[in-house]
Amino acid sequence: MKPLGLSSDERIKSRKLIERLYAEGRKLYVFPFAVCWLACDEAEAQRGARLMVSVSKRRFKHAVDRNRAKRIMRECYRLAKPALYDALASSNTHLLIAISYSHNQLLDYHRLQASYTKLQQKLIERINEEN
Repeated sequence: MKPLGLSSDERIKSRKLIERLYAEGRKLYVFPFAVCWLACDEAEAQRGARLMVSVSKRRFKHAVDRNRAKRIMRECYRLAKPALYDALASSNTHLLIAISYSHNQLLDYHRLQASYTKLQQKLIERINEEN
């Protein structure tokens, strides 16, 4: 099991990987999150999964609001990460994941956590269907 932190090498930073993720990736929507994911080889993912979190500047004009939304989304991912890594290990899959916040207002933490849990369950189901 991986540690619960979210290290630097677990984040997607390469512009080429981001472009490839959005061009070739599959999409999934669970209110208020939109997710794009792409199965990749071990060299690109390095640790099972790599993550990118984004919040639209159009929906949240103030940086402090965007940063809070991203912080909450990363925390939801971090707490639910062990289940995702277990599923990836059992299917021998590596993922690139981009999560976008797609609602106009920031919901409370508990509602976002519940939504993210549903999202991750659907994501794991889709991964298992493909393998």
